[in-house]
Amino acid sequence: MMRFISMVLVLISVNAFAINRTEQLNSFIKIWGVVKYMHPEASRGAYDMNKEFVEKYEQITKGINQQEFEQNILSWIEHFDSKRNHYNTTQNQHIEIYADYHWISNFGSPLQNKLKTIINNDNTGDYYAKLRKMTSYVSLEDESKTFAFNQDIKSHQLLLLASFWNAMQFWNVNITLNDKAWNLVLEETVEQFESSKTTTDFERIKDNLLANINDSHSDNLDISLVVNRMKYYPVFGGKIINDSLVITEIRDLPKAQVQGVALGDVVVGIDDMTVAAYISKNFHLCSSNGSSIRARIQRILLLASDKRTIKISLLKRESGLVVDKEIPLYEPSEINYTQASLMPSSFLSSTYTSVNDEIGYINLQSITGKTLKKALTAFKDSKGIIVDLRTHPANLVIRDIDHLVSDKKRFLKILAPVGPAKRAFQDDNIAEKIAGSAVVVYGKKESFKGIVVLLVDRGTQSKAEYLGAAIQQNDNCYTIGEQTSGAIMNSNHYQLLNGQTFVFTNYMAMDVSGNYTLQRNGLKLDKALQEHTLNYKPSLYIDEAIKYIQTAAIE
Repeated sequence: MMRFISMVLVLISVNAFAINRTEQLNSFIKIWGVVKYMHPEASRGAYDMNKEFVEKYEQITKGINQQEFEQNILSWIEHFDSKRNHYNTTQNQHIEIYADYHWISNFGSPLQNKLKTIINNDNTGDYYAKLRKMTSYVSLEDESKTFAFNQDIKSHQLLLLASFWNAMQFWNVNITLNDKAWNLVLEETVEQFESSKTTTDFERIKDNLLANINDSHSDNLDISLVVNRMKYYPVFGGKIINDSLVITEIRDLPKAQVQGVALGDVVVGIDDMTVAAYISKNFHLCSSNGSSIRARIQRILLLASDKRTIKISLLKRESGLVVDKEIPLYEPSEINYTQASLMPSSFLSSTYTSVNDEIGYINLQSITGKTLKKALTAFKDSKGIIVDLRTHPANLVIRDIDHLVSDKKRFLKILAPVGPAKRAFQDDNIAEKIAGSAVVVYGKKESFKGIVVLLVDRGTQSKAEYLGAAIQQNDNCYTIGEQTSGAIMNSNHYQLLNGQTFVFTNYMAMDVSGNYTLQRNGLKLDKALQEHTLNYKPSLYIDEAIKYIQTAAIE
């Protein structure tokens, strides 16, 4: 009996140590980040913070109680202090500290007070993160060049995770828009890390961590889960509608005919799963809003595989019957792209054209400012125009949009990083430099006076959303389509210790009221369109725009 009790006590002790070590690692990662970016000496690069992390990790994993841990960490922090660089604290009521520091209250007073002193310190260096004063753009140090990362070493694995987590904690102003609280993400990541056994486990944990950044710039399509599958491809692609793939393009018609695949057919299942379940299984780590990631994979990547065949359930447009079949996949060199067949385009023109005597159409994809002005002059007496923003407007700048708006209006508020885990709204002059042009449309007296219908969809992203927000300042603008990407501002990048690049949005864009966040939510819609699979109409957006212009009356 005594032997049994002793064994139970040993098991309880071992389990308590494992829990305590996990909690200590979680705390250490947060503290290390605070020191790295906010300590007056460490933030200037006076110490090798990666080396410091590895050495401290080895101490923690040997097993120490909580009191020893706090004393050890406090002594470690104090060894960074120097007479050369002092702590300095200033107050600015316009600056928001967005990081959640409640975890500090779990420590005893000595460590707690020390951490508060560092967090309130404004005397920080820029060795690891350079913040450009005129634009509030953050340049994060590429530490992969100076650290010999070894994926087989446990401390290096945790250092990579800790480095990424802290970089986002202190320099990603959109981190508070995530579905899951960032501190909770770290807790879960450390727990997963503690139970991992192989480098494959580590890769999975890393990809899971990255996927918790809900940002359409962060599509994560270069992770191994996706890249390893991109070997063989189908001869068709399409558009994902209602969790099915409508085939809108065939890249090699003879091969497609042999397979029994035609334009307008609908893929309703893949590998004995629904399309939604298949996307969830194979692209769940590609962090983006739902419509945005579908836009990225629907034409090519959805059915790509590392196998030569793939099973699909195909709803035939002609008969309405579902046929299960296994179709071959090909290397790109095996596909004869000269034998392509496409559905009618959903765009009326590559630049501009008249729909009828009352309505004009302008496609912003490749049009120049000069041609846009010419188009607006041609349509000046029209009842309305359709402005198509479902693609990237490569050649336009904000000043070109002045011809679509009659009055001077600010159309964006920008929340920018101003320090480690600090952000603030920028005034018009600084915001203009951030946006690369302006957050104000100045308008023109001779601007178009009729109805403006703005077309947007899942492919409307970044610069397209930025210009779209400006066009919406037209008093007669009516926006129809589907949720846009929700990544309206400039992108930034962070280099992980293994050399992998991670992209995120540098600023948070909001409407002028400051109550609606364009980041993640995208442009506001006046009417959301619902497309249908079996009766898919490429002209739906245009038809709806024409209908609105014909029935609307300008007040």
